[in-house]
Amino acid sequence: MVLLKRISLVIFIVHVLISCEVINPEEPIPSFIHIDDIEMVTNYAQEGSNSSNIVDAWVYVDDKFIGGFELPATIPVLAEGEVNLKVRPGIKNSGSTALRLDYPFFAFYEDDNFMLYPDSIVHVAPTARYFEQLSFPWLEDFEGGTFSLSETGDSESLQITTNPEEVYEGGRSAKIELNSADEFYLATSEQSYVLPKSGNDVYLELDYKTSAQIEIRLISNVPQDIQSSSIIILYPKETWNKIYIDLGTSVTANPNALTFQIQFLVGHQSGQENSVTYLDNIKLIHSGI
Repeated sequence: MVLLKRISLVIFIVHVLISCEVINPEEPIPSFIHIDDIEMVTNYAQEGSNSSNIVDAWVYVDDKFIGGFELPATIPVLAEGEVNLKVRPGIKNSGSTALRLDYPFFAFYEDDNFMLYPDSIVHVAPTARYFEQLSFPWLEDFEGGTFSLSETGDSESLQITTNPEEVYEGGRSAKIELNSADEFYLATSEQSYVLPKSGNDVYLELDYKTSAQIEIRLISNVPQDIQSSSIIILYPKETWNKIYIDLGTSVTANPNALTFQIQFLVGHQSGQENSVTYLDNIKLIHSGI
């Protein structure tokens, strides 16, 4: 009887131990990927400046979406050994922190022989490149002898600054000074552009620094008429900022437009007398007609 009880006790203990392993199995040890930032690479002649404001990394391992991560980031991954790593650069859409997305014009960075090690951090330095076959109908870096903005009405004039303390990059940037409360700057792209109106992505990229307020408008040239719609208002920034402005919805909303132009209106904040605005690296980009 005693022996039987002992055998029963042993069986019970073994059963409990096995049950615990089933209920609480050993957890896999993650590997880690660390990304500090994503460097932009461009063909300057065809794609313009490599200035960027990449804030997130959208990560895939063996084509499984791991997540979008604010940079810099250390990313846990339940995988080890050789994997296929893909990273898509992410931006703030039209500058909004609440609208973060993988920029539709940036190709995946890919490493199909990336090694992961359990409980270890592997650093990777992805690069961002534009997809091939994109259209860049307007590139304005203000480096030439002329520029492609046409001032209208009683607008103040745009200057070109070569002061190294004011220039964003290269040797020249645009500068707009407003020295009294009733002054303003109003200019439109000299050329008009045929843009896709069937839901294709269309973006305006821009580097700017301003103590004024910048309104960016889309001008739609429809038969026998011109229509203007406000796209975004940019508020004062004490340091240079890169923004990716989504024009796609506004372009699609004007199906009768033959061509489009971009307009900049710079004006004072309420109660402001003097202001200075700097612009650089204007890019109009779309994915096809």
